[in-house]
Parts: sequence; structure tokens; C-alpha cells
Amino acid sequence: MKKPDNTLALDAYKRLLAEQGESDKKTRRASKSPRHEESTLQRACVAWFRAQYPEHALMLFAVPNGGGRSRVEAAIMKGEGVTAGVADLILLEARGGFGALCIEMKTTRKDSRQRPSQKQWQQAALKAGNHYAVIRTLEGFQAIVTYYMNLPKRVGPREFERLFSEEPPWRDALRNKPDPGTVCRVRLMYDSYTATWDGRDWIDRTGFRLLGVMSWMPIKKEQK
Repeated sequence: MKKPDNTLALDAYKRLLAEQGESDKKTRRASKSPRHEESTLQRACVAWFRAQYPEHALMLFAVPNGGGRSRVEAAIMKGEGVTAGVADLILLEARGGFGALCIEMKTTRKDSRQRPSQKQWQQAALKAGNHYAVIRTLEGFQAIVTYYMNLPKRVGPREFERLFSEEPPWRDALRNKPDPGTVCRVRLMYDSYTATWDGRDWIDRTGFRLLGVMSWMPIKKEQK
């Protein structure tokens, strides 16, 4: 699997800051705002993607649902199709049986969580056959995008059936979660890993947060 090029990410982000005339000091001072943190992270992710995948640059786009609007403007935009809860970024590339990769941007702050409308849209997107991920760091974005872009463009019926078979005792990760501290075997699209559910995320043995977990099966209870 192709690994992310962190050099491209760093160079692209530096160019981004230079073009906008932002100094590191100004960025750190402004980053006290949660909304600004998400914006800074999203710009870094987009800059990295466009540098890493220039031939697919137009297929990653933002959905501008946020921002203050008057009631009239909000009503007009709702009539035009603006929908609450839509992911911040959509990568319109079909991979591994998925129609697109939908990415919701959040920060590492404890209070940075999905709103009910975002969770509702996530379930709708997954049901429609798309992949969905909540991203909190540039490294996390690089990992999920690299994983997704390396999936095959087409999946045959037999392979699709094998990948999505949910024989017992595997449990659906979207509807069920184990008790915090439970060590499980978790399935992603093509691979399975040993990971621990910490009550919020799936963490593998190296401390990396796994995204896109489809199902899980308990192994043992973590010793405390």
C-alpha cells in the first residue's frame, strides 16, 4: 500500500500559509477558536491531497454548510438543496465498492463531537454505499485517504459478498459498541486488526486510531 508523503503535506501547507499571508504566530493565536482549528486542519488536508493526488484534485471538494446566514438566506439555500449534517469534505472517487469518501472535520478537543444532524447524515451516507470518516489530525486524513485511494476501483460480486459477510460472532460496528477496554478483532474493508475500544475510538496496538471499522469480535477484557 502506498504510504503518505509527509514532505508533500508540509510543503503544501507552508505554501498555503504563505499565500494567505499568515505567520505561524498569527495562526497559533487564532487557533484558540475551535472553528478556526477545524478550518486550519481542513485547509492543510486539502493542500496535501492536491499535492499528493493532482490528477484527482477536482474530485475532493468542500460542502460549505457552516457560517452565519440570515433567515431568508438560510431558507433560500435550504430550498436549493443545502442539507444539515453533510460532511465537510467529499472525495468523489469510487473505490472498493464505495461510491465516495465523506470526511467530517473535528479537532482533538474533548468537546469537538458530531452533532445529531451529522450522525444522521453519516448513517444515510453509509447506507447509500459510501465510506465515512471523522478526521481530527492531518496524519489521520493522510492515513484514511491513502487507504481509500489504494482500494480497487471495482469489486466483483464474489469479493463483495466475502468482504461484507457478517457471520456470527462478528458484530456490526455502526450499531453496536463493546464495553470500554474490550480488546477485539476488528474488520476494516480488506484487513482485520487487534484493537481496543476506549469508549470513543478504536485504538490498535501501536496507539493508532483506526477509522472505518465495519465489525468487531471480542477477544478478551483488558487487564486493569
